[in-house]
Amino acid sequence: MPGASTFAKLTLSVVITGFAAPAVAQNAADLQAQIDALSQRLEQLAQENQDLRQRVEETEAKVPDEAKVPDKAPLTIVDSGNDKVKLTLSGHVNQAVMFAGDGERTHVNIVDNDASSSRFRIAGAAQPLGQLAIETLWEADFRVNPSSAVTNDGDIANPNGAFRTRKIEATFAGPAWGKISLGKGSVASDSIAEIDLSGTDFTGIYSSISDMAGGYEFVNEATGDLSGISVGDASGNLDGFGRAPRIRYDTPAVYGFTASTSYAQESRYDAALRYANAFDVLGGVKVAGGVAYFAQPRAKAADPNSRKDTRGVSGSMSALHASGFNITAAGGTQDDKLRSGAGPYYFYVKPGYRTTEWLSFGETAFSVDYGRFHNFDNGTEDGRLNTVGMGAVQHIDAAATELYVAGRWHGYEQDDEDFKDVFVVLSGARVKF
Repeated sequence: MPGASTFAKLTLSVVITGFAAPAVAQNAADLQAQIDALSQRLEQLAQENQDLRQRVEETEAKVPDEAKVPDKAPLTIVDSGNDKVKLTLSGHVNQAVMFAGDGERTHVNIVDNDASSSRFRIAGAAQPLGQLAIETLWEADFRVNPSSAVTNDGDIANPNGAFRTRKIEATFAGPAWGKISLGKGSVASDSIAEIDLSGTDFTGIYSSISDMAGGYEFVNEATGDLSGISVGDASGNLDGFGRAPRIRYDTPAVYGFTASTSYAQESRYDAALRYANAFDVLGGVKVAGGVAYFAQPRAKAADPNSRKDTRGVSGSMSALHASGFNITAAGGTQDDKLRSGAGPYYFYVKPGYRTTEWLSFGETAFSVDYGRFHNFDNGTEDGRLNTVGMGAVQHIDAAATELYVAGRWHGYEQDDEDFKDVFVVLSGARVKF
C-alpha cells in the first residue's frame, strides 16, 4: 500500500538520523578541541617571542655606543696594533700620458705626474690627555718615470720606481698652545709659494712649473744642439726648504692667522705667516695666502767655497669667489752669496673658474697661468724663462677620481743666444683612496 510504503521510508530515515547525529557531534567536538590547542600554542609562541625581544633589548642597552656595529658596517681594511691609537691608510695614484717636444723631436711618455706624485700615507692619532692630540705620519711616494725627470731622449726615468720617504714625523698639538712637529716633514716655508684655490694645481698648472717636463733641455737655435739648460734649471718657485728632518712650531690660528717657524739640519731655519678666512662680502669670498723667510747662513763643509749663505723670501695668495671665479699669484726672490750677480726671482699669476653646476657627477675646474723666471739657471745671470699654461679638471665624485688635461709652453732666452721652445701636453687621472 502506498501509505505503508511512505511510513516505512519515514521510519528508516529517522533511524539513520538517530544513529548519525552522535557521530557528527563527536567529530565537531574533536575539531574544536584541536583549534583550542593550536590557539593556546600560538599564544605561547607569541609570549616566548616577546620575552626574547625584551632580553635582546636589555642586552643592547648594556653595550657602549662605540662598540655597537652599524646596520651596514664598512669593511675593515687596516687596523691599529694598539687600541688606543686610530690608524688611517690613505693616498692616491696619479698617472698620465705626456707629449713633449723641444723643437727638434717629440716623445710620448707614460708618467707619474710629479705635481702630485702617486703616494700613500699611514697616519696614527690619539688623544690621551684632555685636548692634547698626538699624531704620527709616514708618507711615501713611489715614482716610476716622474713627469719632472723625463728628458729629451725619451728614455724612462726611474724605470723600476724610486721609493721616497716624504714625511715621517710625530706631532703634539693643543688648541691653546699650537703644534710641535718632530721628524722629517714640511719646514715652515714649505708650500708657501703654492697656496692655490683653483682646483687645478695638482695637474701641474701651478707655480712649480718644472713638474711638467722639467728634465727637458732647451735646444740652441743656432746649432740645433742641446744647451745643457733644462726647464728645471731655468725656473723654480723658491718654495723654502721643502721637506727635511726638522723641529717645527705652529701657533694656534688667531683671526685666520697662523705663524710657524722651524729649524732643519744643515743650519737651515725659516719662519712663515699664513692666513685663511672667508668673508660674506661681494656674495662670498674665500681668501688664503702666506709669506715666508728662509735662510741657510752657515757653511755645509769646512771648505769656504762650499758656503751656501742663502736667504730668500717667497709667498703666494689665492682668492675664490662664490661664483667660482678665482685668482692666484705667487712670487719670490733669493740671495745666494755664491753668485756674483743678482739672485733668482720670479712672479706668477693664474686666473681660473670652478663650478659644480655643469655636470651632476662632480666639479669642473679650469685655469690659465703665466710666469716669468729670472736668473735661475746655473752660472747664468741673464737667463729668462717665460711660461704659459692651461688646464682643466673633471671630478667623478662616486669614484674619488679626477680626470684632467693640461698644456704648457716654455720659452727661454739669454741676451746673446736664442733657444727653441719646449711644448708639453699632459692628460691623466688621479684616483684617491
